[in-house]
Amino acid sequence: MTSSLMSLGRLLLVLSILSMTAATTTAAQSATAVATPAENTSATRAWAACAGGGGWECAVLAVPLDYADPGGATIDLALTRLPAANRDRRIGALVVNCGGPGCPTVGFLHQTGMLLFPEETRARFDIVGFDPRGVGASGQIDCAPEYETYYALDPSPDDEAEWDAWLAGGRDFAAACAANGGEVLPFLGTENVVSDMERLREALGEETISFLGLSYGTSIGARYADRYSQRVRAFALDSALLSFIDPATFVPEWVDAIERAFDAYLADCAAALTCPFHSGGDPAGAFDALMTQVDTTPLEVATDTGPRFVGQRAVLDAVDAALSWPARWPQLAAALAAAAAGDGTAVLEMADQHNERLPDGTYGPGNTVFLAVGCLDFAITKNPAVYEALAAKAALVAPRLGAYYATWTLPCVFWPAEPAPAQHVPTAMGAPPILVIGATLDTQDAYQWSVDMAGQLESAVLLRREGTGHPSYWNSACVADAVNAYLIDLTLPAANLICDSKDGLFARAG
Repeated sequence: MTSSLMSLGRLLLVLSILSMTAATTTAAQSATAVATPAENTSATRAWAACAGGGGWECAVLAVPLDYADPGGATIDLALTRLPAANRDRRIGALVVNCGGPGCPTVGFLHQTGMLLFPEETRARFDIVGFDPRGVGASGQIDCAPEYETYYALDPSPDDEAEWDAWLAGGRDFAAACAANGGEVLPFLGTENVVSDMERLREALGEETISFLGLSYGTSIGARYADRYSQRVRAFALDSALLSFIDPATFVPEWVDAIERAFDAYLADCAAALTCPFHSGGDPAGAFDALMTQVDTTPLEVATDTGPRFVGQRAVLDAVDAALSWPARWPQLAAALAAAAAGDGTAVLEMADQHNERLPDGTYGPGNTVFLAVGCLDFAITKNPAVYEALAAKAALVAPRLGAYYATWTLPCVFWPAEPAPAQHVPTAMGAPPILVIGATLDTQDAYQWSVDMAGQLESAVLLRREGTGHPSYWNSACVADAVNAYLIDLTLPAANLICDSKDGLFARAG
């Protein structure tokens, strides 16, 4: 198998904090509110040490729930910062978004900030993060659907009855959001998050900000640079997610990219006799056989709460849980091999981690925020028949994974809030140079999207990484070094630089 880019322990740490809310909530409870500029325009801002220590400070920033009604209801955003260690050489604020939508950046930075950013970056910048509205300590939403039923959906319906059940699952999820999403649900889109980031800049008292956006964070960064180009100092956008694209184009491009990354995983396994799922050199054929088997006869797994079953959805949840992390490829291979031999226990464990299922059978908020933002940011069809056709196209483009990923946005067909997509392609006219990074086999965001974003942003430069994993910043020493040099010195990488996928940050951290 491919050599590990991270130690498994550190990798699992990162994976766990992507769904973490408890720690960020605790940190926010110890914070002092930051006045909005309308209330206090002085340079003094009230911050307090975060509950977890480590030098991080926490605060809360009140912003309008609805920017069309700025004097109306507000929502509190959880903030954190690690003050620059060398105040005499301080450049300014480096704002971070760790992606998703749904990644709680506050907790993410508390757990990984010292690993992600080298000493020089921490010396020169205040490292700043905020949980976007509806995420983590910023009012985490949970639609609370019947998760057990939803996560058992057949991702590749074969007949009319299965299609009906598939559509019913999306309809029920959307209905749960209508009932449980609260008043914030229509206001979670990226346009509002961009306005929140501008309020944050004002509250920090910075004329300009630097920004590192990972995956979905690139959409925030591109839109912010487009709207507030004069406030941009240095923006690094890693693994671009386009914010202006027709869903009929988006879905096929998305699933094609992930399928190619999965094919690379299978090829890696086929080339290594030590791969647990080597299957005589044909892991692709073994995977197809496993999917056919569990579609007709799911694997029964005995648990403390009674028997549970591993069907296609659980297998694909396990694949998605590991594909972006090459260090987890051996674990995935072992789980698939066990399932092929009739034991679905390891697959079920990975699927449960992916879906935030707790030992008592309850679930975390899952993909609620992912859906809530996606359904607002993209004008996905409200016609079930049209969406069925799109899912069928996805299955043709990506025969192994396409239909599964198409189910991710199925509830948008029935979503209770109207979409509010970007009105034009972000170009960021007048902004200083922006760095866009894309990987040729990115496991979540198509490389073509990074190429497209670099072409759309007037001042953007593209840095290409050869290889898999997601995102590039912590999968390649070359990328990390280039990004940090750009953020500190405004030095762009050489035009002919193509980064490899060696010595990722977590591996270098030990």
